[in-house]
Amino acid sequence: MPAKVTLSQIEAFSVVARLLSYTRAGEELGYSEAAVCQQVHRLQDILRLQLLAKHRRGMVLTEAGKRLAQLADQIVSQVKNFEVTAEAIREEMHNTVRVASGNVTATFLLQHVLNRFRERHPDVRIEIAVTTSDTIVDGLTEGRYQIGVVAVTEASSPLSVGPRNGLEAALWLEDEWIVVGPKRFRQGTQHEIRTIFYNTAYPASLPLLHICLSKNRLPHPPELVPLTTVDAVKAAALGGLGHAFQPGMAVVSELELGLLERALPAGVSRKLFIVRHRRLPSQAKLLYEFLRSWQEKSSSQRGAAARA
Repeated sequence: MPAKVTLSQIEAFSVVARLLSYTRAGEELGYSEAAVCQQVHRLQDILRLQLLAKHRRGMVLTEAGKRLAQLADQIVSQVKNFEVTAEAIREEMHNTVRVASGNVTATFLLQHVLNRFRERHPDVRIEIAVTTSDTIVDGLTEGRYQIGVVAVTEASSPLSVGPRNGLEAALWLEDEWIVVGPKRFRQGTQHEIRTIFYNTAYPASLPLLHICLSKNRLPHPPELVPLTTVDAVKAAALGGLGHAFQPGMAVVSELELGLLERALPAGVSRKLFIVRHRRLPSQAKLLYEFLRSWQEKSSSQRGAAARA
């Protein structure tokens, strides 16, 4: 019986054709370079076609390779869509919606919103995965989550969503990373900003803090002190030890109560996007629509508090 083409061979060829590198394709697929190379060579043997050729600048697709690469992409995309659809059916049967977000968003925003949703829909079970924004899109593409809340800042890469991975994104809320401190450090007396605490649990916080400081042009560079949690950073500022660099939503209550105030005029933009599968089961769609309606009612109030 003649050998048949396998899905793993098609997937390997699809990635190699896009990256034109066995090494990078192996890294993306999680296989060794030799394993990917073997899959593609076996595919060429079965098809009796040369799909890739060596070139002085590396690797190129042959004419046959170009034509089959497009079809390979479509096949891989259809298989992923098949898997996501099957997962959606399974989740609908189990009545569970899986949501992913970063730690700050989950702690200071999402828990509150989801509690409101549960009051209206107690029969819907929700699981929250707290992870980094960089991994949320991958998790959605792989079907591990149905809805994700992704924070995008001035230092972030663009969101990778579209027909290729079956995802779409919508702006949900706008926030800022800001420097706050007790009222005894009055805004306008920037020489008083001698120490700023930041959160090491969020890897981008230090680069974002440098962006914030460059925007505000302080006369004297402050000491930057790392702490391991959002609460520790906030407590340091509330205790009068210095200033804190935080997302606005993390200090909304303290700003409204007058316990903290904004210390520098310029912040760093932080936008929250809801990323979702184009095809959602009914329970996930119900939650998505609730999140969008909550945005319309609440975003202006939170934005005003962060600007206070």
